[in-house]
Amino acid sequence: TLRNIKFKMTRTHENTHWQNMFARFLEYKRRYKHCFVPRSYGRLGLWCDDQRIGYRMLQDGRSTHMTRVKIELLESEGFCWEYENKREKKWHEMYAELMEYKKEHGHCNVPKKCRANQKLGSWVDYQRTLYRQTIKKNTNSNEGSSISVCSTDNNENAMSMQLYNPNAITPERIKLLEDIGFRWSTAKELSNASTTNVSNKKNKISRNKTKQQQQSCLVSNP
Repeated sequence: TLRNIKFKMTRTHENTHWQNMFARFLEYKRRYKHCFVPRSYGRLGLWCDDQRIGYRMLQDGRSTHMTRVKIELLESEGFCWEYENKREKKWHEMYAELMEYKKEHGHCNVPKKCRANQKLGSWVDYQRTLYRQTIKKNTNSNEGSSISVCSTDNNENAMSMQLYNPNAITPERIKLLEDIGFRWSTAKELSNASTTNVSNKKNKISRNKTKQQQQSCLVSNP
């Protein structure tokens, strides 16, 4: 919290504004469990971009609002001056959009063809596809044994796979999605699976009944 931070700043309007935005950044980190605030995230997104611009100006020796104290505070909370790559930045931007969707609708079940946000619907569907591919690859690599991609033992395998496929879903991303109640199967898929299970049970009962009748006939006609 800000109470535990010793600001080495004068009480000016500019610094008060900076401290208020820094507090909002800390709240964002607490809520979303990461520091990749997208530019589209209102005033906070623009503020984070402004911090990066100020940082680069300071590095170049130009006049800027950025100070060493501000840099230390931001870095102590894991602030990223540059995204590792464009894909990483894009993923977190879409994740933030999913959080906003959940805030409005109360769930993360975005339809694939979402009229309000087709991009988000396609992204959510793609995460499920990547997840199924990851499960399948991990299962095949472990001789058919079912495993969890979130387990510690499989982190190395998942990250190794990501080196060959930058779009592959990572254990960290899986956890972020599951933490907000994301489901890897759609309602339709769950319904189809339930119908299939009922049908399989009926077929099994029918086969057992036929087998019993055949055995009964053998007993009555030795």
